[in-house]
Amino acid sequence: MVGWRAKLPAAGNDTPAEALSCSENETYVSLSEHMAYNRNMRFRQPLDDIFRTATRVKILRLLTRNPEMVFTGREIARNIRVANSNVSRALSELEKIGVLHSMAKGRSLLYRLNTRHILCARVLGNLFKEETGNLNYVTGEIPLNWPRDIRSLICYGSVARGEEQVSSDVDLCFVTRGPSSRRSVVRKLEEAQAEFYLRTGNRFSPYVISAPTFASRYRRADPLIRRIASEGWVLRGDSIGELVK
Repeated sequence: MVGWRAKLPAAGNDTPAEALSCSENETYVSLSEHMAYNRNMRFRQPLDDIFRTATRVKILRLLTRNPEMVFTGREIARNIRVANSNVSRALSELEKIGVLHSMAKGRSLLYRLNTRHILCARVLGNLFKEETGNLNYVTGEIPLNWPRDIRSLICYGSVARGEEQVSSDVDLCFVTRGPSSRRSVVRKLEEAQAEFYLRTGNRFSPYVISAPTFASRYRRADPLIRRIASEGWVLRGDSIGELVK
């Protein structure tokens, strides 16, 4: 049998998980021990297992986007805002499938993604990467003259804050280069609403404003413009700092 061995740092409980490094005191787990603990992945429809619950999806999203980091169960629970007990059960099941590694640290366990697992290497990385670009992708299909007419596109509201519900509208601020292009953009956005809904199942609420007006209202501390500036997620175009100079 191939002698795969994983180093398990035996650091103190106060050491931040992401800052762990190998020390003199190291624990090792052999591949045979690992296989005795874990069950095999199902090759037919394995996604049924790893995506069985929303908690498993949230854990995999966090670890896939931070593949070099290790986390305690409590750190994972805090990051994904799920109860510790639910996270603990999900971590145990995901480790049994083999997509996670656990490492002992005092009385705690540290978890990280098993980047060599076939599902992690071939599926999860691409899946969660594409997930983050969905809104940018679908707004890029709106038939506008990018960047001739539009200086910036900013998502704000519940989607930008990560608080949206399934039925939430998507608040989008279209900052045009000038008043003349604003009228053309408003007309095209009205025409694009139906296609956006078919593509996403959501509606978008457009707020169209010219760049000079945006900057002027920001300087006057307009509440809406200040809210867009503080929570806004720039999908394309100039940064908010550039807009308000």
